[in-house]
Amino acid sequence: MAQIVFGTDSPIAPDVQNAIATALPVQVDSLDPGALVDVACGQSALIEVEMQDLNQDEVPEVLIEVLGCFYGGTGVGVMLFIADSTGAYQPNLGIPGRVVETRPAGRDGYPDLAIAGMGFCLGIWGWNGREYKHLRNEPTAPGGCEGIPG
Repeated sequence: MAQIVFGTDSPIAPDVQNAIATALPVQVDSLDPGALVDVACGQSALIEVEMQDLNQDEVPEVLIEVLGCFYGGTGVGVMLFIADSTGAYQPNLGIPGRVVETRPAGRDGYPDLAIAGMGFCLGIWGWNGREYKHLRNEPTAPGGCEGIPG
């Protein structure tokens, strides 16, 4: 499955790719080995993989958007994998929504992430030294975050 997710020219080692791919809420379609299905509902799923060096340490972070039913009404979820001191990629986020922008670097050089879900409210997530945590909500329209915990 890793080749389906990452492609053949990824700078991430194959064993690391496999570990990341195993953590995703998708599996290879048994009827079409070139396609993915969402484990929550068995319907088609798509994966968008982007490698970025968010904290400028020359080790890419892996940002993956999963399009499918696993994340409910938003239809998309975001997972972020960050290499630890041993080189193993640890999952972060795993929430409904899509990263719409990065903000200036916060702690340890990691940028804050603005994540859009349903409605008119951005969740702002920041690095706390170990993982990304929700910091606050920002409305994109008047009243956009009303009733949303934050």
